[in-house]
Amino acid sequence: SSQTGLTSSGLKFRAFISNPVNPSANGGGFPGLDIMDATQDILSPFQVSLSGQTASAGMMIETPKRDKTVVLSVTGSSNALGIVDNSKESVSSTISLPGPTQSMFVWIDNTTLFAAIPSDPVSGQLPGAVVQVSLAGSAITATSPVAGARYVVPSPSGNQILVISDTAGTVSVLSPGLISTGNGTGALTTIPGFDRPVWAVFSSDGSTAYVL
Repeated sequence: SSQTGLTSSGLKFRAFISNPVNPSANGGGFPGLDIMDATQDILSPFQVSLSGQTASAGMMIETPKRDKTVVLSVTGSSNALGIVDNSKESVSSTISLPGPTQSMFVWIDNTTLFAAIPSDPVSGQLPGAVVQVSLAGSAITATSPVAGARYVVPSPSGNQILVISDTAGTVSVLSPGLISTGNGTGALTTIPGFDRPVWAVFSSDGSTAYVL
């Protein structure tokens, strides 16, 4: 009874759990985020509904300041991001992607997202690119073509991003500070000679990367 009229959980220590098939009162299911009371390890009666915003709810990432959660929706017909305002526990905007992604992160500025899209069509070369997305503007602001781009790994400072192409056998270095409006081609340096790389980690000072 104490929760009557509340529009958010009010929990100080909580966890979001993506759920593409939350049950609805009319039957069927809708995409959303379950909210768990992480102190007691029990589900709260509150949810973040994505119904009417995205078609599904899958992988989630948080912004560096933890004020927003980005929820990936991948279905046969659409690929999108739902931006959740953590304090309000509601969706603030959605952004369409040119294809599905398995790897994305929010940059150090807290408002720019980078995602690897291996199927992104690029004129004159094999598919694959890294898209730069403005969370504030709800739009893709630049595309950096990298054939087969599948994973993105940022350096500790954020000055460099490793773009891993497991099908092309390459690792590219993307410098965010050199990306021009709409096109990141000039910000890329490609390093060949790898055999299906799948991930990488940086040393704490960012001077060395170890590629798996």
